[in-house]
Amino acid sequence: MAGLRWASRCAALAVLLSVWSLPRGGGAGRFFLNEWAAEIPAGLDAARAIAGELDYDLVGQIGSLKNHYLFRHKSHPRRSRRSAIHITKRLSDDERVSWAEQQYEKKRTKRVSVTDSAESLFNDPMWNQQWYLQDTRITPSLPKLDLHVIPVWQKGFTGKGVVITVLDDGLEWNHTDIYANYDPKASYDFNDNDHDPFPRYDPTNENKHGTRCAGEIAMQANNRKCGVGVAYNSRVGGIRMLDGIVTDAIEASSIGFNPEHVDIYSASWGPNDDGKTVEGPGRLAQKAFEYGINQTSVDLHNECTETHTGTSASAPLAAGIFALALEANPGLTWRDMQHLVVWTSEYDPLAGNPGWKKNGAGLMVNSRFGFGLLNANALVDLADPKRWKHVPEKRECIVKDKSFEPRLLRANEEVIIEIPTKACEGQENSIAFLEHVQLEATIEYSRRGDLHVTLVSPSGTSTVLLAERERDKSPNGFKNWDFMSVHTWGENPAGTWILRITDMSRRIQNEGRIVNWKLILHGTATQPEHMKQPRVYTSYNAVQNDRRGVEKMTDFVEVDEKPKAREDTSSSSSDNAEDKIPSEAMLHLLQSAFSRQMDQKQLPKKTTSEKLNIPYEHFYQALKKLNKPSQLRGSEESLYSDYVDLFYNAKPYKHRDDRLLQALVDIINEGN
Repeated sequence: MAGLRWASRCAALAVLLSVWSLPRGGGAGRFFLNEWAAEIPAGLDAARAIAGELDYDLVGQIGSLKNHYLFRHKSHPRRSRRSAIHITKRLSDDERVSWAEQQYEKKRTKRVSVTDSAESLFNDPMWNQQWYLQDTRITPSLPKLDLHVIPVWQKGFTGKGVVITVLDDGLEWNHTDIYANYDPKASYDFNDNDHDPFPRYDPTNENKHGTRCAGEIAMQANNRKCGVGVAYNSRVGGIRMLDGIVTDAIEASSIGFNPEHVDIYSASWGPNDDGKTVEGPGRLAQKAFEYGINQTSVDLHNECTETHTGTSASAPLAAGIFALALEANPGLTWRDMQHLVVWTSEYDPLAGNPGWKKNGAGLMVNSRFGFGLLNANALVDLADPKRWKHVPEKRECIVKDKSFEPRLLRANEEVIIEIPTKACEGQENSIAFLEHVQLEATIEYSRRGDLHVTLVSPSGTSTVLLAERERDKSPNGFKNWDFMSVHTWGENPAGTWILRITDMSRRIQNEGRIVNWKLILHGTATQPEHMKQPRVYTSYNAVQNDRRGVEKMTDFVEVDEKPKAREDTSSSSSDNAEDKIPSEAMLHLLQSAFSRQMDQKQLPKKTTSEKLNIPYEHFYQALKKLNKPSQLRGSEESLYSDYVDLFYNAKPYKHRDDRLLQALVDIINEGN
């Protein structure tokens, strides 16, 4: 089973994005260390000999990268602002060394939302607040924003047998909601070089990120603590690597840790999102990626949190869903997983947002949302081994113009480069169905952040590879930079591609040139089986409530009378009028929720033998009150703005029934 699953083990290292860059550049202000990474084909004995001859301590092999070793120089300062080029040259000039690089600190930030509310910690169960796992809408007219996980659990898939490791700032593995699912074989501390990934405590709880991510994935179910993980029977480990100096060697070691045991790696961190940083995986980390491919949450101090948002939350959620799919079909490869995401993600709940377009293969795609909201149930159903056929072998076709001469770039001008290609037709690496598209380019420019780069496919799909970045004032441009896009997934790449580079900043002093470029097409020669029928987008918002379906609630309440018809003073059609009236099933649900949750002291006066029955008209009045936020009382009024937003706000919800109950209590009190 481990052999079959090997190719999928890096599937969740990054959620499938609509545009991705794989940079190779450097930056100012870095600190260089007394550590050197080197590739030595002759192996460990040669590495030991080199260390002895050149005044190094041999630290050891770098992660799972064969013949890659880390050396620590005995006499060089541990940390310096200047690189030791002469030492690097001496090492790389050795005929036994294929490649060498001095290590430097990499600034890595944990992915969080742009705005983060004040943290509130709870010891009580938080299942009812996990809106991303269950459908908590009060009406089907609202977008369905949960991940549709419950039907997968009902099929018996809970992540059992799948191992996930979280690459982050540590893992509080003895947390009550994590301990039973903790896997020490999937854990390591690369900051302190030991096998205990426990985070370093400090007064600000800075190192809570990894524990929260792990909790999203594997919080235990039904243990009266915090909430429920997406894959609550999976095994989870932690790699502590962000609480200290981060180097290329540390990133590579973390990414490639114990690959024979770990199925999925989850990493929700990266370079600063400050609008000016241009950086990404170093040489070692890229090799670790390639090696792996080819071969509400809990909080620190045993507490719970409801403020873990942004990509910090989305990557572990995706990892959990992928674990459910791997349990259903252990033979899935990393490319299978990407195709499953593309083919089952939902556009409907996010359709109200700008930027959606249909590509040449009929797929809806957005630069902010990729292919849409993950649908766990659809993904796992399609992954069923009785139904799923592995995607064909991936091919790579490189397109370049050997006669290309550098083109000048100036402010308020546009450079257009036409790239005709037959997509390697007639060759072993011919491609007819696209997956990823890379543009590798060297661009020199006086103010990098003013550049705008667009790539248009032969089918007419336009992809923004680089948007303007006001804070990026760097004159360094891009050197052999890889821009990557999946917007053209499924298209035929044959034809003329158009590359557009513009600067509309009106800074007339700006100037530069595009020095070289090449287009790298990734895809297959034959059509994947699941793509032989066009992708059909259904009305995902119409999917029934999967936790407490309103059609199942009628048994819990008694009905006094039929709802009274409303007076229709408008000229709208009867169909429109019906849309405005809550369904009887919804009213049953509200009535049931009120009967179960209302404080006994606030109930209408009735004899002990009578059952509580709330007339329907009270519910209509309550729903009207819900649209008037000013009617609500209490210090937490702002927490309920999601009920009246024009577009359903995807944020954590707290005590979702309180507002309805308050409105009903007001109505009944007014009548008594």
